[in-house]
Amino acid sequence: MFAGAGGDPDPATRVSFDVGADVPVDLEIGPGGDLYYVDIYGGDVRRISYAPGNQPPVAAIAATPTDGALPLHVDFDGTSSSDPDGDAIIAYDWISTATATTTTRAARPPPSTT
Repeated sequence: MFAGAGGDPDPATRVSFDVGADVPVDLEIGPGGDLYYVDIYGGDVRRISYAPGNQPPVAAIAATPTDGALPLHVDFDGTSSSDPDGDAIIAYDWISTATATTTTRAARPPPSTT
């Protein structure tokens, strides 16, 4: 709820912030300020974070092929990634844990690894 005219919470300004939460119980604030809760039906511990202003993009990665004989050459594609604010995604950072390198590229051509 937001503050009303007198500074007290105004029930008319209630806003749902996680409509996908099933049955949250035992809400706790974590050390970074995120809200954690137990979903009693799903048996999960879930996190709700708040990022004021520009929201971080949502990464979506596809790999082709996903299996095969070694050595396997795999191409990665991040073009299904999105930005909740509707901003254009202009570059992608691909971090290889195998080689400890970071590569920044446009969506095409996608990086690949063997």
